[in-house]
Amino acid sequence: MPGKEKELVEKTPALKGTAADIFANLKGVVAKTAIQKILVNLAEKGEITQKAYGKVLIFVAKQADLGEMPPETSEALGAEEKGLITTNNELTTLLKTYNQELNCLRSSPTDSELETSIQEAERTYTALIEQLHPLRSGQPLVTAEELLYVNAEWARWRAEWVKRRKIFYS
Repeated sequence: MPGKEKELVEKTPALKGTAADIFANLKGVVAKTAIQKILVNLAEKGEITQKAYGKVLIFVAKQADLGEMPPETSEALGAEEKGLITTNNELTTLLKTYNQELNCLRSSPTDSELETSIQEAERTYTALIEQLHPLRSGQPLVTAEELLYVNAEWARWRAEWVKRRKIFYS
C-alpha cells in the first residue's frame, strides 16, 4: 500500500502545497502564520501528511484512506465533465455573440443623437434648396454689367501681371 499512496500523491499535484501556496490560493483572506499553524495541527492529528524537503514543509492530503473509485463512478464523472465542458463552450460562444451585439448597440447612436443629426440634415437640405432656387427659376446667375466689370478687371490685372513678369525676367 505505501507504494500505491506515493503513486496517487504523484498523480495529483493539486493536493500538494506549502503554506505559501495555500495562502496564495486563499488570496490573503487568512494570515500566512495562521495557515501554517492550522496545517501543522492537522498534520499532528493525522488528517494530512507533512513532508519536509530541506527547510520547506510540504502538506499533502491523505489518500490512503480514500480507497479506489469504482469504474462506473469514474465514467459517470468523465461523462459529466464532458457535458460540462460542452455546455461551457456553448455558453462561451453565446457570451461572445451577446458581447458583439452589445458593442454594436453601444456604438449605434442614441435617439437624441439621431434627432439631432436628422435636424442638421434637414437644415442642410433647406440651405441647398435655397441655393438651387435661382437656377430653377431660370434667372441668369451673372448680369451683363457684372460680366463686363469682371472682364475689364481681368484685362487690367493681366496687363499688370505681364509688366511685372517682364521686370522679373530682365
